[in-house]
Amino acid sequence: MGGGSFLDVGCWEGDNCVAALRHGAGVVVGVDLCASPGLRRNLGQERFEFAQMDVFAESFLQLGAFDLVLCSGVLYHVQNPLSLLNRLRVVTAGELVIETEIVTASDDLPVLVMAAADDPSGDPSLWWRPNETGLREMLIAAGFGEPLPVWRKEKGSDLARLAVRATVEARTPLKRLLPRRPHLMEIEGGARRDDDARSRRRR
Repeated sequence: MGGGSFLDVGCWEGDNCVAALRHGAGVVVGVDLCASPGLRRNLGQERFEFAQMDVFAESFLQLGAFDLVLCSGVLYHVQNPLSLLNRLRVVTAGELVIETEIVTASDDLPVLVMAAADDPSGDPSLWWRPNETGLREMLIAAGFGEPLPVWRKEKGSDLARLAVRATVEARTPLKRLLPRRPHLMEIEGGARRDDDARSRRRR
């Protein structure tokens, strides 16, 4: 990696952090909610940092920005996948590699499928699976460029695992205005302005 910085979000035992160090990364940080004997062993042998935290904690956004960010096996465990991608955009200075389970529904339209309580995987922590187009559109909405495939592995007739990489775009992430018809709203706050309230009291 030529001395660049590497962040592994959902690092598990830290094996990817070890690999990044061996490929020449200068700063390596792993983030996960859980710790394990394997992680403790890797930390004892290699010089990377481990931060035990929730990706939605404010402290996550204070980690700084990294040249390469890896997020594997996390997207389908969060209640709001787009919020996760927005946060990954904040900590990515160069390129994001994201790996997730996807549904293989038609990619004509972006799809996000909620995992049922009786999901055949038996994993109660599952929330959402996008299709490939859905993942692409969420990445672009979060401020990344066109994602490029890294690998894909089919898992039966309706599921697959997909890894893509996307670089940070110079433009800012897409923002949606609320309310949806801002031209109908007065900039000063409409009928709730203090002077309007005073005039109503005088009547």
